[in-house]
Amino acid sequence: MTTPYRSTHRRRQQKRAAGFGSRSADDDASYRISLLTPQEQCIAQLASQGLTNPEIGLRLSISSSTIRYHLSKVFQKLAISSRRQLLHSQLFADGVDTANIAPRRQRHRR
Repeated sequence: MTTPYRSTHRRRQQKRAAGFGSRSADDDASYRISLLTPQEQCIAQLASQGLTNPEIGLRLSISSSTIRYHLSKVFQKLAISSRRQLLHSQLFADGVDTANIAPRRQRHRR
């Protein structure tokens, strides 16, 4: 009798042998970037250029804490744990189209 683990493990091995689940490095990188929202892509690209959270916040008219939140989501989705890894990953070397990310309008205080 096979245990559920063994049958699952065997199915995965068979899929890998048949070529399923194997992606090239380029496909894997584009897949990981596709998991990001447009805002996360924009923030990740700016962070990968070496900008600080306040500098990114000024460019996009959002707070540093919002930048920090989005970067934490980027790190989770890209399976990295630091800005340094983002800098060295070269995921955004070609750039991301940030034209569709408009800065937020400033609120006027009364």
